[in-house]
Amino acid sequence: TATAFDRRDQSTTDSVALNVIDDPGPTSQITSPADGSTAIEGTTLTVNVNATDNTAVDRVDLAVNSSIVDTRSTAPYVFTLTVPDVGDVPGDVLVIEAVAVDNLGQSSTSDANVVTIDPDEPPTVQFESPTPPDGAILFEGQPVTLRVGASDDVAVGHVEFRADSASLGTNTRLTTDMTAPYEAVLVANQADFNNPSFVRAFAVDSRGQHSTTTDRTFDPRPDAPPTVSVSRPPAGDKLIEGQQIVVEVDAAADSGVTQVEAFVDSPSLGTNVSLGVDMTSPYEFIYTPTVPDIGAATVTLRAVASENDGQQGTSPNVTVDVVSDDPPIV
Repeated sequence: TATAFDRRDQSTTDSVALNVIDDPGPTSQITSPADGSTAIEGTTLTVNVNATDNTAVDRVDLAVNSSIVDTRSTAPYVFTLTVPDVGDVPGDVLVIEAVAVDNLGQSSTSDANVVTIDPDEPPTVQFESPTPPDGAILFEGQPVTLRVGASDDVAVGHVEFRADSASLGTNTRLTTDMTAPYEAVLVANQADFNNPSFVRAFAVDSRGQHSTTTDRTFDPRPDAPPTVSVSRPPAGDKLIEGQQIVVEVDAAADSGVTQVEAFVDSPSLGTNVSLGVDMTSPYEFIYTPTVPDIGAATVTLRAVASENDGQQGTSPNVTVDVVSDDPPIV
């Protein structure tokens, strides 16, 4: 009701009827983590809360196992917790509740979301290459890439490779790799011959827990040069002047053949003349004998193979005969 007075003390009154309703107070709800979920010890757990009020939310308190652990006064109401280690809280569970308080001091508590604490398991690690898994030949001076797979329920911190060999010593660190793919390089030298080399890898997780692979064994050996031979034509074969032939070469190498080059000595072409370079098997070359080669006992074929580490191998000479191309007999 309101009454107005003038200077003669005359007045007029008016009133308005109001309906007074109860203030229901704020509401709150934990949207994550879900009730019944799990969290790994030592990890960070994010808690999201929705809170509303018909006037204004003053703050939201976060309670864990009945104790207020944090407060937010403005939306969004997001909290972070470090999950305790297994055995540090009763029953290895977190009972999480949110308490919303409005500007009139009224409060309400959300339903509790219960999160079970899981132990942080150590990482797993295993060799992926090279294959075969054990006893692989390791040729002198040829780098071999070692690769392992590693995983963890939280995060892999790093992988460390160690080796036992005559040249390196015992349990010598090769490298530490912080990111996948986890790789290291092993190289044998002469001191390692006739002695097996052993390699292992350690995976360490974000909490310092570690696991180790079984040892991978290698058999260090000297690096022989490539083997190469002219397989066609055979020694003593008769070639007809003017008719093109295919010279076929077989080649193999410890570290892989990079190329094969064929050569010929003949009266028509000269000495040590290249027939070309072939970089992929089968290794084949074209040769055509001519009239000056007829009856020459010095027409020889040979090949040189090169491998990845730069070594070369030369085939034995193959001597052939060149005969004239007689006309047909009718």
